[in-house]
Order: sequence, then C-alpha cells, then structure tokens
Amino acid sequence: MCRLLMTTAMAALIAGTVAAQDIGTLDQRRAKQFAVERGWLTRAVDAAGRVVELQSFERGRPRYYSTHNIDAADSVSTDECWSGGSGGLSLSGSGVTLGIWDAARVYNTHREFQGRASQIDSPSGFSWHSTHVSATMIAAGLWPGNASFPAGISKGMAPLANLDCYDWNSDETEMSAAAGVGLRVSNHSYGFITGWTTGNFGAGSGWYWFGDVTVSTVEDHEFGRYDTQARDWDQIAVQNPSYLFIKSAGNDRNEGPNSGTQHFYWLPGVGWRSSTAVRNRDGNSGYDSVSHSACAKNGLTVGAVHDVAGGYSGAGSVVMTLFSCWGPADDGRIKPDLVANGQNLFSAHSVSGNTDFWAVASGTSMSSPNTSGSLGLLIEHWRNTHASEPDMLAATLKGLVLHTADECGSWAGPDYVFGWGLLNTLSAAQAITADVAQPLTISEWNLAQNESLVLDITTNGTSSELRATICWTDPAATPPANVLDLATKVLVNDLDLRIDESGGPTHAPWMLDVARPASAATTGDNDSDNVEQVVITSPGSGNFTLRVTHKGALSGGSQDFSLIISGASQIAEPGALIGGFVTTNQGTPVENVDARATTAGISDPTDATGHYQLSLPIGTSETVTPCRDGWQFTPISRTYNPVSTSLSAENYTGVLVYDVDPPGSGDDFVGVGDLSRFSTAWQQAVPANDPNDFDCDNFVGVGDLSFFITAWLKSVFDATIVFPACRQCGGFPEPTSPTRLELRLVAVVEPTPAEQTEQLPRSVSVVRVGESYFVEMWVRDPDDAGPGVTSAYADIAVSDSAVDVRATLPSTNFTTFASGSIEDGLVRDLGGSALAAGLGNKLWVRVAAFEVVATGAERVHFDPMESRVGFAAYGRGRVPWSAIEKNGAAVRQVQVRAVRPKE
Repeated sequence: MCRLLMTTAMAALIAGTVAAQDIGTLDQRRAKQFAVERGWLTRAVDAAGRVVELQSFERGRPRYYSTHNIDAADSVSTDECWSGGSGGLSLSGSGVTLGIWDAARVYNTHREFQGRASQIDSPSGFSWHSTHVSATMIAAGLWPGNASFPAGISKGMAPLANLDCYDWNSDETEMSAAAGVGLRVSNHSYGFITGWTTGNFGAGSGWYWFGDVTVSTVEDHEFGRYDTQARDWDQIAVQNPSYLFIKSAGNDRNEGPNSGTQHFYWLPGVGWRSSTAVRNRDGNSGYDSVSHSACAKNGLTVGAVHDVAGGYSGAGSVVMTLFSCWGPADDGRIKPDLVANGQNLFSAHSVSGNTDFWAVASGTSMSSPNTSGSLGLLIEHWRNTHASEPDMLAATLKGLVLHTADECGSWAGPDYVFGWGLLNTLSAAQAITADVAQPLTISEWNLAQNESLVLDITTNGTSSELRATICWTDPAATPPANVLDLATKVLVNDLDLRIDESGGPTHAPWMLDVARPASAATTGDNDSDNVEQVVITSPGSGNFTLRVTHKGALSGGSQDFSLIISGASQIAEPGALIGGFVTTNQGTPVENVDARATTAGISDPTDATGHYQLSLPIGTSETVTPCRDGWQFTPISRTYNPVSTSLSAENYTGVLVYDVDPPGSGDDFVGVGDLSRFSTAWQQAVPANDPNDFDCDNFVGVGDLSFFITAWLKSVFDATIVFPACRQCGGFPEPTSPTRLELRLVAVVEPTPAEQTEQLPRSVSVVRVGESYFVEMWVRDPDDAGPGVTSAYADIAVSDSAVDVRATLPSTNFTTFASGSIEDGLVRDLGGSALAAGLGNKLWVRVAAFEVVATGAERVHFDPMESRVGFAAYGRGRVPWSAIEKNGAAVRQVQVRAVRPKE
C-alpha cells in the first residue's frame, strides 16, 4: 500500500444504482461483470495517484486491492554492503532475480532499469506505483541531481539485480508458478481495502467503510484476522519452502473520519448505504490494524519508519511514521515482522514518453521494496560464500533478518509496533560471513515427531549477549470464524526453543500479550509465533545447551526449521541423540520413567508418549535400559554425527513388580491385597534409587505400598500407577507438611466446557421432570504450590429417586475407571488418576461427571462416601480421607428438585 504526500478524494468515475440482492462470493471476472452492470467502481486512479481495483465479492461485500533511495539504504545499512561500503562486501544483487506484483505494468523502459526489469504478464496500462516500487528495489541510481535532490539518490537496494514484474490480478496463481521455477523473493506493496477509505465506489464521493456490519457495526473484524488470503499465501510458502513473499503492513492506522461524519457502508443484500453511525477509526489506540495477507505466518510483513539519518544509533533514532499499521494479529502473533524506511523515498516514476522522471512517495509500499531489494543482496552474499550449498530456505532468510534487526521501541525485545526491529542488511550479511568460519551459526534442520535438537554452546566472555532464533514455515491453518478479535490460535506446529545455562537457569523466548498490546515483551512459552528468539545478556564465559523440541503431534510427522546463533565462541552437536519408547507389556506408553545410559551416567524421563532421548558423546558404545523393572523397552535411534552406538533392548515379561501376587496366581491388579505379602516388621535393604523403593529410604517394605491402601484396585497395565519421581526413580517422598484436599459436587444443566477453573460453576437447584442434568466432581489442592492433584476417586450416595444414570463423562485430563454404575443408590468409582505431574495446582479440577434424569421426586440428595475413596497429590503421596475437606463450604451438598412443566 502507498501513501502519497497529499490525500485527495477519488473522483466519481462510475455512477449507478445498487442491486437489492445478496451477491454472495464472486471471483474477479464475474465480480467486474456484475459491478459494470450496476455502475459500480471496478478500477480507478485518484488525483494523488492511488490505484484501486475490484478483485472479488466475498460474503456479499466488494473487495478492492489498493496500493499501499539512498535515504532508505542508509537507514537499514544496505549501503554499507555496496561497493565502497564499510562492510567491504561490494554487493549489488548481480545474478539475483527478484519478483514484484503490483497495480499494473512497470515502466521498464525507464533508464534506471537498464533492461533488467521484465514484464512477465500483459497488463493494459502503466502504473507509477509499480514503477516506483520496482525502482526502489533495483534502480541503477542514474538521477542526475538538482538543487533539491543530490545525484544518485535514486539508487535501488540491489542496483544490478533483475526483476520479474506482474500486475496484481491472478497474483496467487502466478506467485505459485514463479516460486516453482526458482523465484526466491517477491514484493507485494498492496492489499485489500479494510476499514475506512475515501473515494467513489459507486454511491458518490466521500468516506466509505468496508467493515462487515453483520459481524460488527463499529470495527472491521478483518483487522488482525487470519483470513482465507493469509491461508492461501501460507500454503504457497509451504509448497515452495525456498520462496519468501515480502508484504507491506499497510497504511490504515488511525484512518477514518471524525465521529458522526456522513459516509457509506455496505449493507448485505442491498449495496452501499449512507450513514452517520459512529464507527471506530482503524486500529484500537493505533493497534490492531494489520489485515489479510499481511497476517500470514510465513511471509515477511514490513512496517514503515522515518529516515534514520546517518544510520542506526540506538532505539531512539528510529521514529515511527504516522500511518504504518501495527499489530497484533488476533491470535497474538507479532506483526509487523520488522520495519524499514518508508517516508519520502525518491525513486523512478512513470510518465509516458519520459524516461527521465522521478518522484517522492511515502508508505509501507516503499518500506516493503526497501526490504525486498536488500534481501537480494543477502541471497547474492550467500551464494558467494556458500557456493556448494543450495539457497537458504525462506524461513532461514526470514529468521536471519529478524535475528539481526536493530532494536526499536521503548523496551527490549519485539513489540507490536516495530516487530523485531529495524532491518539491518549489513548485520545479516556479517552473520552469513560468520557461518563460513563457524558453520552452525546458520543451520537448517528437520525435527521429527518426538525428537529434539540439542546443541552445545560455549561463550568466551567477548560477546555482550548470546542470541538464538528459530523460524519455520508453518502449515497453513483453517481461518477462524468471522468473529471480531477472535483469539483462536493458528499456529499448527508448535516448536519450542530453550537454552539451559550450565549450573544456572533455563532461558525462554520472547513473548507478547495480545490483551496488553502496549506492554513490554516478557519471556516464557510462546505458543503463538513461528519465530522464537532467546537472548541471554552478559553470558560471560560459560557452557550452554540449546534445545529445540515440539508440543503435541507434528502435522506431516516432522517440521523443517532454521536456526541462527550469535555470540557463541563454539557451537557443536553433542554427538548421537538416541531415542526410544517405554511401554507396558500391553503397549501402553509410560510417562516419567527414566531411561538410563549406564556408562555415560545420564538419563532422560519419558514424556506422555513414553518417548525419551539421550545425548551420547561421539564414539561411545552404550547400553540403554529403563530404570523400572517390568516395562518393555523399544529403542530407536537417530544420528547427527557418525558414532558407534550399540543398543540393548530389555523386554521384561510377567506381571509388574508392583503386583506382588505370585506369578500364575496374580490378579494383574495393584491394591491393598498386595500388602499381605509383606510383614509389617520386614524390610529388605536395597541400593540407592532402587525402582521398587517408593519412599527412597533404601529399604523395600510395607511402606512402599502404603500409597495403595485406599482399597481401590489399579490395573497394572494402567500407566497412571507411575508416580512422580523421587531422585531418579521411585515415588512419593514422605509429606513434609500436612496435606489437605478439597472436594465439591456441583449440579449443572450442561457439562462444564472447562476442566480447570478458579471459580466453580453455579449449581442448579431446579430442573424439569424428564430432563437431564449433570453432577460433576471437582477437587483441588489448595495448599500446594506444585502441580496439584494426581488422583481422586469417590463413591457418591444418591437418593433412590434419582438413580437413572445415563452416561459418565470423565475428564480428558484423567485416566478413569469404568464408572457411573448404580448399585443400591451408589455411584461407584467416580473419578480418575492423572499422569505423573498432576493437574490443577490451586485450581479446581473436574475429575468426572455423570448424567442424571430428573424424576418426579421433590428433591434429590448426593453425598460423597468414605467407602472406596482414594486421593493423592503430586509429590506428597496418598491423602487420607480424614484430610479431605468435605464438610460445610468444602463440599457443596447438591440438592436438586424436579418440577413438572406447566400445562
């Protein structure tokens, strides 16, 4: 999008009437035909030179594309990469072909292009905007100079690069085809009109509001939304992983008339209508004004700042323009990605028959090609220094410029105004140079399901910071519903970057809060962005371990990602990463069981899928075994460097050691009956960390099974009997303080959607005869600062008049028994066990619920019974029934009265 020095109203080009019908969704060809028939605007250039063109109708609304240098080169240090620059690189873009999609034909006979700009398609007319943007990318710098502008000021970022030019019609089809045959970077300085604009779109000249009144009458919900265009452009990137599209952030921030100004809005099924309704200016206090393809995950969205005269000299030297759009995306992603010069750029202009015309323009339309052309230099430098390697992946190029961007704004880290900072082409080029001497400075990896990347990093005290950035081309997501500011996450594959400091803390990546867009970045678990960055200030001399892992199942089974590291004196792969799975004899994954590499003296606890991974030194021969007897061990391996590694699988058979009934007569259950195998006075000494020694006292005896004396029986094939570790192996340590749990029953009309909460749902007291309601069991550990409840089971006594139980709804967070059976007014074994770490902390956790049909009884009572009840809390073991707060406020006595509906 562009913003000229002057803003004027668009001339009324086409007049006509609107159709009183719902248009639905139309492509460009049918949309233009439909608009022409009704006298609506299809394409125009206003007095200030802005180009708009009808692209489609979507959900009944017209969608229009609208157009959104030596100062620029100086601002982002691109000039330092040219011949004679301080970087000593002499880069020009030679041999690199870039792409541009814009309003119309580029005036490629302008002498600035020297025959290097090729129009690939066949637009009918020229566009000054297309010409200006193209020249910002590749102009030779042939302006002769005058009193106002020095000679050569028109030089583009990559003055010897080639440029393939297209108009914006059929852009997605053409982008995909061009990327498929080798295009690496393209520029897109345009976008759909969103929110407010001025012009004449068929109802008269003035202000138009393009929001969807069926979603919101005051704010265009497309701001910040991941829409179908963002999805489609992301998909192009996924299909062409070496292709990076550069997108202008747009110029909508705070755009709009004064409150109550007469304007036109689109009424579905009718057309443009006049109104004086109060609607927000674009963006909320400046935020939430990026839209459509600029909200895509895999492109590079660029905002516009003023010239940084003399080059960057600190965050205070970068000044935001009045128009450039700010984030966040609705789901909290960082937008824009970075900023570049977009104010008063001097570049070639198209005037038919005049090859010596230049002009000044401003906008993110100018900051975007400032970036695109500069990236052409980085592609050239990579090819010069890495001749035997393929071009960088798009994620590598994107991650590189975000990693090396100059800090902007009031606080350290990214923000929703400047993104990751001001483009610094020289710093990015220097990182490419550094990768030659230290190859893992820039690296590309594939992370398979349940695997991780581990690198050893050393610092020598000469760098002020250690910085690492990962970036990946994330699979396209399904656009969220058309709801204003819907915060549905669109990240598909969630990778995680962490750096462990030897003898110190674990450092987490930057993250922003979508609910507080003006707040400073913090660090933590970033589950929104497909870029993560960890910065350690003043690392001194030390050793660090970098880890890249993932959450959940990876779409496609694996994810490529790029990694950039700076501030390290040495980066090394730690040798072999040996992975495997621990399961029960029935194939059930087992969590929190250590797999040991005995010789190396290292271990790794299994995750929820039973997977572990060990980093072994190069050249070692190791046998890896699970530390608990009775579990199958199925090894797999993946090697990053050649190593000699032998694996031994120990597949144990028979009943688990916890079930101490004699083999052949065992019941395959662990419970109170197993205590009969032990005399209360008998204990057997065992080595430290013996897997059977639950209480870690170096003795195996009756105390080690005290966790099961609640009288409920657990199947030995149920992974929930694996309790949290004490030392490397074992179970609960002895409680160091009194343990208390709280239990409540709540009656609700519908099952509660959330399973953890600070405030319980409100109980119902009256339901109609014949209708269902649900009784939910909630439990919490109010005193524990740890992960909370591990298990909770209760028998619920029900008055005889309400024993028609139709279903049991266990929590997905718990492994539950088959429960909900009714025997003489008793609901048995209502509850379940969580894996290892427990759930809830001090939150209420819904353990289970059962459905009841209301009868004609006046009132129904539900009471928790002591019989057959078991409770446990993480790290503190079994909690006796006497310690369960169940009276007064701690147990909400559910009394439901059924009433007959009025006739």
